[in-house]
Amino acid sequence: MSAPRRNARAEARARAVRDCLLKASVIPRLPHSPYSAENVDTFPPDIVGAKIVCLGAAPRECDVEGGGLIIDYIPQGENESKRLVLAFNELGMWIVL
Repeated sequence: MSAPRRNARAEARARAVRDCLLKASVIPRLPHSPYSAENVDTFPPDIVGAKIVCLGAAPRECDVEGGGLIIDYIPQGENESKRLVLAFNELGMWIVL
């Protein structure tokens, strides 16, 4: 298979994934936990409609698996920010904090 043909297939696949993600419903829970298939973490309900003030990875010294994802947010009607920390690996994703 030639390089342009592979590239065209890769681009078509990337477009299909992007289109799917743009239309997908957001699942407000994490269906996979590294500890138990029955242990389902749910997102804090006040993050829906909140103002996201910071989004990024955890520093190495925090030792969050998968590099972590930190989301600082201010819930609607509040003035103080809150933090959601997610960790992930090949088994799934879960809430750390």
